[in-house]
Amino acid sequence: MKKASLILLAITACFLCVMIGTLIGRHTSDNLYKVTEDTVNKLTSQPEFTQTVGKLNINTASALQLSDLPGIGPVLAQRIIDYRTQNGSFVSVDELLLVEGIGEKKLSAIIEFITTGG
Repeated sequence: MKKASLILLAITACFLCVMIGTLIGRHTSDNLYKVTEDTVNKLTSQPEFTQTVGKLNINTASALQLSDLPGIGPVLAQRIIDYRTQNGSFVSVDELLLVEGIGEKKLSAIIEFITTGG
């Protein structure tokens, strides 16, 4: 009788542990994996460049600031700075076309965000 009682007690304890674990797991994981359409759109869309205070001056901007422009990565940003260093300040934003890697399409994508400061 002692042995049967211990076995029954062990089975009951195991059952209670499983039930408690299931309840805790269900309670904490309910909201962990809910994916909304808004979340999917945020994860799959391209980040948009937003300039909150005026336009970015390409004559004074750092490589980091330039690389925030759409289509301008760190390499192209450094080319802009190198061109600016070798040739002086840009007089017009159209001069960016003289920088290797910037064509009409790329310039048209960033033109509304940039200025020469003049």
